[in-house]
Amino acid sequence: MVKNRESRPRRLNAGKDPRLLRRLLRAKDRMDAASHEAWPVQRLAKVSGVSEAHFARSFKAAFGVPPHRYLLTRRLERANALLRQTDAPIIEIAFETGWTSLGTFGRTFRQVLGASPSELRAREQATPYQLDRAPPCFVSAALLRQRRPAPQSHDRSFGEAAAGPRFYEEGPSNGGPMSQGVGVVGLYARDQDEAVDFYVGKLGFRIHTDVRNGDYRWLTVQHPEQPSLQLGLFKPQAPTLDAETARTVEEIVAKGAMPPLVLVVDDCRAAYDRLSARGVEFTQAPTDRYGAVDASFRDPAGNGWKMIEAQPVAS
Repeated sequence: MVKNRESRPRRLNAGKDPRLLRRLLRAKDRMDAASHEAWPVQRLAKVSGVSEAHFARSFKAAFGVPPHRYLLTRRLERANALLRQTDAPIIEIAFETGWTSLGTFGRTFRQVLGASPSELRAREQATPYQLDRAPPCFVSAALLRQRRPAPQSHDRSFGEAAAGPRFYEEGPSNGGPMSQGVGVVGLYARDQDEAVDFYVGKLGFRIHTDVRNGDYRWLTVQHPEQPSLQLGLFKPQAPTLDAETARTVEEIVAKGAMPPLVLVVDDCRAAYDRLSARGVEFTQAPTDRYGAVDASFRDPAGNGWKMIEAQPVAS
């Protein structure tokens, strides 16, 4: 007798649960921030709150590669950047990026990237620097450093930069649709009450609008010193999305796949200390690079933020 496969109960794909994805993302973020460290399954499972027996399988289902393969990729990316941007000895780069054997480092490097570390360094350093290789947030920080005035006060909720004049020169307006500017920028929140607790209770934003129409809730918050822009905290749901699309959106956000937002502050390290004390989950501590100091954190849904310190223009 042939059994009808359709009649068998279907196993749920644990990798599709947004709450589980968010926990797995925490482990992925830790590897991103410290790829030079050892990350056995036991440690990753503890970070994400997933059992060791299910972690590797769940991670691969969520991100497409096993955790050890993901860590290898991040180490190679970091080594590649150091080879391109510094003149440090190759053996020093190998150990700094988590390798315990120079031979293994060189062999793996060639197998994956198709060239030895020394060959890649020679090729990359012979190529003129291109601005589009720098992450957009760092390019933005450079522009801010050139165009904004010196901050006036650090006595604010979390060290945010003063509003000040506009960063760009105003052009003539012809009365067209772009004459007023952007009023609302939205992001998806898994739970809107949870989002309010984070953005208002921890970051120090203020609620601008909170109204309901049946099950739909229009919720926006504002930076206390940027009243011209509202940040929408929207739940993926009907009537704007069908149920299947809403689930997909929740999964994408929980996997950390949405573009990051940028928060400009006067003092990145001071803001980091204050927000950490309030329970904000940072994925990267303040780091000096590209002429600025930056840190990274995520909201409860998985949306990423880059926090950048704006430097005053030298007088």
